[in-house]
Amino acid sequence: MTWESVDTKVAVVSDKNGTKGLASGDGAGATTVSATLHGIKGVSSFTVTKAGLTSITLVPVNPLVAKGTTVQMAAQGNFNDGSVQDLTTQVSWSSSNSSIAQVSNTSGTMCLVTGVSAGNIQITATFNGVQGSTAVTVTSATLTSITITDPSIAKSTTVQLTATCNFNDDTTEDCTNEVSWSSSDSGIAQVSDTALTKGLVTGIGVGSTSITGTFGGIQGAAALTVTSATLTSITITPPDPSIAKGTGVQLTAIGNFSDGTAEDLTTQVSWMSGNDKIAQVSDEPGSKGLITGLGGGEHSNNRDPQWC
Repeated sequence: MTWESVDTKVAVVSDKNGTKGLASGDGAGATTVSATLHGIKGVSSFTVTKAGLTSITLVPVNPLVAKGTTVQMAAQGNFNDGSVQDLTTQVSWSSSNSSIAQVSNTSGTMCLVTGVSAGNIQITATFNGVQGSTAVTVTSATLTSITITDPSIAKSTTVQLTATCNFNDDTTEDCTNEVSWSSSDSGIAQVSDTALTKGLVTGIGVGSTSITGTFGGIQGAAALTVTSATLTSITITPPDPSIAKGTGVQLTAIGNFSDGTAEDLTTQVSWMSGNDKIAQVSDEPGSKGLITGLGGGEHSNNRDPQWC
């Protein structure tokens, strides 16, 4: 496949092996990027903004790594226009103490952290002078089992599963972001193994499947049932909240289904305010349902039951 950009002053796209399809913004504006294979061409518009990088967030946050095992990190760039971008393969990774944990900058193993000996270190990602860091704990305890939550969900809805790692010293740690996730039947339910959404399950078809989390050679599994229940109503809590100007409160959207079950749909519904001059409610990933008071008065918080 051959990659090219119409306007290289706006953006350049790599056609070199190992970086094919990697686009770099050179100047604000719009261009068209194309990919050609066997005479067939696909095109896409590409916009470069003037937004500046303000911070870098690393995930998972404060991960636990057993000695001799690895965990994959990801770097999210936060820009001053409110946008976010995955910078995982563009940042430079470093460890504060490579005798405790090492992090790879090599293509193919980029951002993999390996526990070497017990202790605590900082993993840092740097891009264009901006840094983001997180603490990493390496334990000498042996992982013995993994426990995964096993809820029931309705078709077309999502639920966040959690994985708990159990060690031979009787300690436990939340390892949701460390395990590798898989579904035995993706036609029934799919589970994300992407760094920012690990363990997020989506019901595809009615039936049962097994969701597995693997870490350090140990597997944990849970049965997941997807039902045909339909959404009948949405309840927002707390109801009719009162907040001071400049402060915020987290709202929760509970979906009520035809089979009598209820699910937390806070991250799935679309949020909006009846009067954003009085209060604004976030519809952005990571802060959905967070309402901020701007001025005196009353307003209503609306939610549109459409999946994101």
